Amino acid sequence: MKKRSFIIFASLVLSIFILGFIIKFMTINRDIFTFMNDDERFPTAREVLNEDSDADIISLDERIYERDDDWEIKANYDVREEAQEIGEIKRQTTNVWWFPDFSATKLEKGTKIYINEMQQYRRGDKPGELMIKTEDDLVFYRKVVKHDDAE
Repeated sequence: MKKRSFIIFASLVLSIFILGFIIKFMTINRDIFTFMNDDERFPTAREVLNEDSDADIISLDERIYERDDDWEIKANYDVREEAQEIGEIKRQTTNVWWFPDFSATKLEKGTKIYINEMQQYRRGDKPGELMIKTEDDLVFYRKVVKHDDAE
């Protein structure tokens, strides 16, 4: 009886784990699972990297952010005092099949991510732009949005 209960319990735990993995995989790869794509204006990492395999991108809150070298930097801007730290890069990868939040293609693991928002950041807020403080510079990343070719 104990062996049977253990097998049922282990099967249930394994089923929950597999279901969680499948849901996370489908969320990350929402361009394949079109029935899950809640907003087609925002591309996945796969779509961005298929267009430019050398793109410098970050994934946060199920959105992709791309390095934007055209932004002007305010003089004497101290990111530690004027911006809000929201996390750090957890994984450096170019794997288009598994590109979860806090992953980046070029930034190293442990790189701090900041936003310049007036309100306190909460997971899922999907900010418009991100900032990364490097040794020499302040780098901006903007949210990638698909453009209609019909315009």
